[in-house]
Amino acid sequence: MLKKSFFIPILGAVLCLPAGVALAADAAPAAGQVQNQMMYGSQLMTPKERVEYRAKLRAAKTIQERERIRQEHHEEMMELAKKRGVTLPAVPPVGGAGMGPGRMNGGAGMGGGAAG
Repeated sequence: MLKKSFFIPILGAVLCLPAGVALAADAAPAAGQVQNQMMYGSQLMTPKERVEYRAKLRAAKTIQERERIRQEHHEEMMELAKKRGVTLPAVPPVGGAGMGPGRMNGGAGMGGGAAG
C-alpha cells in the first residue's frame, strides 16, 4: 500500500510533463511577436532581415552608432513602405523601445531613479 501511494504522485507528474512542455512552446512565438512589434517596420521584413538588424544593433560599440543604425533602418523602412503602398508611423519607437544590450545602464532599466 505504501508503494502505491508513493508512485501515484510521481506518475501524475510524469504524465503532466508533456503538457507543460507544449504550453512553453506555445509561449515562445508570442514573445517573438511582441519583440517584432517594437521593431520599426518589422511587418515589412523577413525573419532573416529582423535577425540581421538585431545583430547589427547588438554589434554597435556606442550609443551614437546604434542610433545611426536605427536612423538608417528607419529611412529604409519608409522607402520600402512607400514602394509597397503601406503606411508606417512617421516616428520610430523612441530609443529603439528597449532593444540592444546594456539598456539598463542607459537609464532605461529598472532601478531607484532619482530617489534611489
